[in-house]
Amino acid sequence: MAAKQIFCIYLDVKRELKTVFATLSGGVIKVESFDHTMMVTSLKQQVDEFEDVPEGEPQIEDADDVFGVADEQIEVSDEALFGDTDTESDEVEMVDDEDSVDDGELTNEDVLLSLIQRVDAPKFDFAINIPATLLSVFHLRENYDKLKPKVREAEIRATVRKRLDKDIPDDHISHIPAVGEGAISFSYEGNIPLLSAIDEITPHLEVRPKFSIAIPDEISILNLIRLNEKPEEEDYIAVIDMEETTTRLLITKGGEIVHIPPPIQAGTETPEVMGTIYSKILYEQDMGNMPDFNKIILTGESRDVNAQEFLSEKFAGVTVEYLTIRSDKIELPDELVEDLPEYAVPLGMAIRALIPKDEHILKLNMLPAYVAARQRALKLDWHGMIALALIFIVPFVINWQDKKQAALKIVKTQRFIHLTTSIADLEWAEPLLDSIAYNMGLAVENMTLIDSLAKGTMRFSVTLNEINGAIKDVNNIWLTKLSSRGDDIEISGFSLYRNRIHRLAAEFVGANIQSVTPARIRDKQVYRFQMVLNKVVADDSLFNPVVVIPEPEPEIQPEVIPEVVIEETIEEEIFVDIPVDTFEIDTVLFETFYVDTIEYPQYAVMDLPYGMIMPDTFYGELVTVAIPPDFEKELDPLFAEEELYDTVIVADELSLIDPDTMALKAFDYFENSTFIQVTKSNLPLLYSEAYGLYINSDYQSALDIFLAIADARLDDSLTDNAQYWVGECLLGLDMPEQAIIALVNLFEFFPTSNKIEPAQLLLGKAYSGVGRNDESEKVLNLLLSSNPKGEFADKAQLLLNTLHNQE
Repeated sequence: MAAKQIFCIYLDVKRELKTVFATLSGGVIKVESFDHTMMVTSLKQQVDEFEDVPEGEPQIEDADDVFGVADEQIEVSDEALFGDTDTESDEVEMVDDEDSVDDGELTNEDVLLSLIQRVDAPKFDFAINIPATLLSVFHLRENYDKLKPKVREAEIRATVRKRLDKDIPDDHISHIPAVGEGAISFSYEGNIPLLSAIDEITPHLEVRPKFSIAIPDEISILNLIRLNEKPEEEDYIAVIDMEETTTRLLITKGGEIVHIPPPIQAGTETPEVMGTIYSKILYEQDMGNMPDFNKIILTGESRDVNAQEFLSEKFAGVTVEYLTIRSDKIELPDELVEDLPEYAVPLGMAIRALIPKDEHILKLNMLPAYVAARQRALKLDWHGMIALALIFIVPFVINWQDKKQAALKIVKTQRFIHLTTSIADLEWAEPLLDSIAYNMGLAVENMTLIDSLAKGTMRFSVTLNEINGAIKDVNNIWLTKLSSRGDDIEISGFSLYRNRIHRLAAEFVGANIQSVTPARIRDKQVYRFQMVLNKVVADDSLFNPVVVIPEPEPEIQPEVIPEVVIEETIEEEIFVDIPVDTFEIDTVLFETFYVDTIEYPQYAVMDLPYGMIMPDTFYGELVTVAIPPDFEKELDPLFAEEELYDTVIVADELSLIDPDTMALKAFDYFENSTFIQVTKSNLPLLYSEAYGLYINSDYQSALDIFLAIADARLDDSLTDNAQYWVGECLLGLDMPEQAIIALVNLFEFFPTSNKIEPAQLLLGKAYSGVGRNDESEKVLNLLLSSNPKGEFADKAQLLLNTLHNQE
């Protein structure tokens, strides 16, 4: 049943209390009075006192144990606590020392008792908040919509307990739906400090307190926004609630929570707090948690740092305002209008308690079960009716069960007699089964012997089959020689592209590249390679034929393994008249580069010539090539054929430089190169820094960092985003061809990325920038057909119209 008069007490993360006393009359909530003061000591030390008794009423110790004062010290006057009530500030000057206070000084008990006694009403209900220090909030993204309510609650409670690894009581866990699928769960441990403190002063009150609700601060703010703003379904509203040391963000859509980020550990007392909040909003927007919003509402102590002026400048076109009452269901005193943002939480608590059945109000209430139970009056008439009904029904149920068991006994007895007769009829089969078991044992022994003799007989055919399959998968490679060297297989051949040789080696469990040398075949640049396969397959049991015991019927035909035909070629016959390039890379030089880059993995993050992230570089492997100076002009055709290199070292006189000297030159190049080292700990900071550089049009600096993040591949949720921003930066640097390569790679390696649609729009712009309008139209039409009403549909249609007008 809804309360008619409610006294709401809000305790922040420090020691400040804010109260609102409100009444309900004619469907209108009227705020009668409001107040604020400071507790003498923090209540947080009481959280763990009652953790072992969640289901029953806690055994609260006496006042001297909790507050450091005896019972006879309770009665104090308002003047002793607050001074003259007509002064401008009602706040009490309290000591910061949280140790027990001396006799005669104010205590927490004095403060609470005086606040309650100042309420001008003989009887009212209480509403309290669950402090953020106790609360755990999770965004559960599983789909609970199809589950029944009780099953859904059980699943959510189990998930919360698993995440916290603690046995949280049922009444300490609750949830509300989230936008889309999933739910937002709230849970807390121990007892609510305000609840325990008010229980302690109950003997000194004329009427035993009755608690109506206990809810998180986020729910109080959300209820106030839903009732006051009445947002439309597509309205995105961001709420920023600031306190002295913390700041909370609530992201809503149509009055439903989209996302609750972790609290920002900075508040009005923190220098540059608004810059921190602005960076957090930009980060949440880029992560897809906060789309473009219509309005920002400021609550708490946001006026102290001029938050409206700062955010209005940063978010041009977005309405930024302090909390203002618009609803005709709320009536405020004039003196509260200016300070309304500071009282948003207790006012939201009053709304939840006074009009719980309103369509805009979330029904969440986390009042402990033992408190609700002790406040219910015992209704004997209800229990008496249950008892009479049971007395009447029980004899009929017992009689029905007796008849059912008698019938079941008859059926079971008949079944037992039938089974006993059947067992006697089958006794003749026992000797026959023993004989069959003996013969089966002999057959198993013979098959075991055959299996041991046949091990490894399929090694050659399986090896050839694996090599043949690997060559087909990699493509653009042909073999000229295959030979056995002990347990190893040595293969030689040619590849159209250098990186295909590494991909071929990666197809096998153990493969060592002996040499890679450039060559020319019919005026085409190719690469000759030698490779030793130490281990072709991971499981040597594949070399063993499968030995099974044949069944009499049907007869199992032996497995036919297709013969792998390897075309035998004679190198002298095929390549006898093909000239070999005179600037081959020495084998020792290639191996030196490979070993150095593995020993120094940080050099894997190098600036790429075309901003292209190839699969090889995802694993920290650098591909290096040495070429003479006059070959530099032929680099572009190589890149066009997807042969990308992270580093190009140009030899001055390659024929006169020995491999060791070239290796030193390469090592010096790496040592003197600028690189960005990406780790899991600095990844979010680097991402935010790069995004800020992009916003400020420093595209080259942003490109360097985004390339490093994409190359490190430490977090899939940021890798694909970084790959997208590589394309944005390249387009900003007027490099549309390179941007096309980067964006195409995004589609290939991250097909489920949240950046697919903006990347399609960006790719359309890049194609049009290089005059490839047909391809631009194709990708833009694909975007429109996949999501015609999406966020980027209008921009895509506008670009299409521009292309048509150019034709």
